[in-house]
Amino acid sequence: MTATLYAMPASHPSIAAALMLERKEIEYETAWLLLPFTGPILRLRGFPRRTVPALRIDDRKIQGSREISVALDEHTPEPRLFPCDETLRRDVEQAERWGDEVLQPAARPGVLPQEWVAEAGLGQPQAASEPSPQGGTP
Repeated sequence: MTATLYAMPASHPSIAAALMLERKEIEYETAWLLLPFTGPILRLRGFPRRTVPALRIDDRKIQGSREISVALDEHTPEPRLFPCDETLRRDVEQAERWGDEVLQPAARPGVLPQEWVAEAGLGQPQAASEPSPQGGTP
């Protein structure tokens, strides 16, 4: 079964998810989405949130580049996306968390019109301590 990556042009998290799929050599199709239609389309496809990247692989629906990376390592263990060493892995996860929770929200207001940010539900990042809606680790 071919995976489907739901992405937005110029979205660096979407590009990161595509690169992860390519590294894992997983066949996928890209469904390009544009604001303000991203949220409604993803909801119609059964995703719980309105943000990209979103990935359908086998019977799973996963959203967010961090969640996608964990799910892809579970799905296809080699080649690994995360270091084997636990200390290095924590460092990578901390850098990803910073990118999601600090860098990404800071960049959005200067790039996208505020009504698009609000419509897409992009204003508030998910807290790092909250479990992922897909059951993976944050």
